[in-house]
Amino acid sequence: MFTRTACLLVVSALIAGCSSSPKAVEPAAERQPARTADELGELLLQSPQNEPHSARVSMTEESDTETFYTFDAWATFEDDDTTGHFRTKTFATEDTPAHHEEWIRTDSAAFKKVDEKPDPWLEHEYSPNPLLVPDVNGYARSLLEQPHVSILPDHQEDGITTTRISGQLAVEAIEYLEPRLYASLRSGDFDYIETMDVQICLDSSGRVVRFDRWLMVDSGFSAGSSSDGQSRWIYPESSHTLLRMSHFGLPFEQAAPTDDTTFPESLEGDPQTSGRPAA
Repeated sequence: MFTRTACLLVVSALIAGCSSSPKAVEPAAERQPARTADELGELLLQSPQNEPHSARVSMTEESDTETFYTFDAWATFEDDDTTGHFRTKTFATEDTPAHHEEWIRTDSAAFKKVDEKPDPWLEHEYSPNPLLVPDVNGYARSLLEQPHVSILPDHQEDGITTTRISGQLAVEAIEYLEPRLYASLRSGDFDYIETMDVQICLDSSGRVVRFDRWLMVDSGFSAGSSSDGQSRWIYPESSHTLLRMSHFGLPFEQAAPTDDTTFPESLEGDPQTSGRPAA
C-alpha cells in the first residue's frame, strides 16, 4: 500500500511555510497569447501578480489513488506576507483520524480553530508567513529557463484561455523557491528524488491560475523489511500537488474572528473583512 509519509512530506513543508510571490490586482487585458519562452518571460515580468493582491487559493495533495490533504484560503499577498482566512484538512489513515484546522491571520495576530468543533477561536503564536503557497511565479520562470520546456497556447482552463507551460525541474532548482520542501527532499528518506514534473497555466495577463507538480516516490517494502522477513518490491507512485488561484482582487484587511466566524464562500461585502473590490 502507498506510504502516506512520502506525500505528507510535501504537506508538512507547505503548512510550515514556503516562499511565496503570487500576486495580482488588475483584470487580465485582452491580448494574443504568448507563444515563446521569451514572450512568456516578459509577460511574467509585467504580470499584475507582482503587486499586492488577494485571491482564492485551493490546493490538494494526493497520490495515484487517494487525496491526503486539502488547503483553501481567501488570502492577501502583500510585502512578502500573507493574511486571510485559511482552512486545512488532513484525511484519515489506518492509524490516525482526520484532522481539520482553520486559521485566521491578521496583520498583527493569528487565531486557530481545530476539527470543526464549536470551541471558540484561540489566539495562536504569531510568526511570519506560517501558511503560504509555493512560489508559482518562480516555478514558471525556472521552467522557461529549461531547454526542453513545452508551451501550449490557447489552452482552456476552467473557461479561461491560458498558456500552459510544462517541463521537468531538478530538485536543486527549488532550493530558494520552497526551502522547506527542498530540505525535506534532501533528507535521508527522500534524497533519491532528483527531479519533478511541473505544469503551469498562465492567463493573458501573466497570472498563474493553475500549478501542478508531480514527485515520484517509492512505495512498498524494501528487501527484508516486511513482517515475514521476505523481500518485497519497491515501486514508484506519484505525489501530486494541484493548486488553483482565482477571484483575484485588491488586498483586503482581515478582521479578527468572532464566535460565529466561518469560512466565507465569497468576500464581496463580507462583514468579516474590510470589503474586497474585485479585479
